[in-house]
Amino acid sequence: MKIHPSENPEPWINLAKSMDNLNVIEHGSLIGLIKACDVLIHCGSSSAVEAYMSDKPVISYCLDSMQDEYLLEVPTFMSRHLTNQEEVLALLSDILSGRKSFKDVIDTDKAEKYISKLIFNFGNGAKFSEILMLGK
Repeated sequence: MKIHPSENPEPWINLAKSMDNLNVIEHGSLIGLIKACDVLIHCGSSSAVEAYMSDKPVISYCLDSMQDEYLLEVPTFMSRHLTNQEEVLALLSDILSGRKSFKDVIDTDKAEKYISKLIFNFGNGAKFSEILMLGK
């Protein structure tokens, strides 16, 4: 996991010491982690956009933001917003078992329509992912 710049890393570092499968990264880019992950879970993070662009299933799960009006707009459109732990675990199970994929988790049509309003190049009919590939 990557620590947010404003977060105190000590609790996460201490937790990682007791777990074999938890690594804490304090600095650097997320893109390597996103490319290597099977699914991204976030709470109002721009990492949702990076994961969406990488065709990764994205789950928005914010314990302190259960009401939609408190969610950040852009990351939410790139994610499946869930409001309880049971939903998160069930969807994770479906993704990791192969029962659900990127397209099952995220409403890509809704996300693409939302993005098209943000990016002026969308008038040419290109998909968001195609526009991003132009920069690579």
